[in-house]
Amino acid sequence: RLNVFPIEAPALRERREDIPALVEHFIARFNLEEGKRVIGCSPETLALLQGHDWPGNVRQLENAVYRALVLADSPLLQPHDFPSISGVAVPL
Repeated sequence: RLNVFPIEAPALRERREDIPALVEHFIARFNLEEGKRVIGCSPETLALLQGHDWPGNVRQLENAVYRALVLADSPLLQPHDFPSISGVAVPL
């Protein structure tokens, strides 16, 4: 049964202070899984991520960080690594 112990958690947009820790966790996990060496996010990127509403909650954040990390070409994730959120295209 799926509804034996319902757990209610606030939406990610209501707990933006959790975003840095979640991003750090996802970066560490995906570095291991993908053999990457991303060390974190630029301050601008973290501000961008904390300012987003995340209608898909943690799963959407997780997927966004995964995509950014896999495609990243620097040790710090930048706003252009999140084009669907930042509106900034990856520089050529």
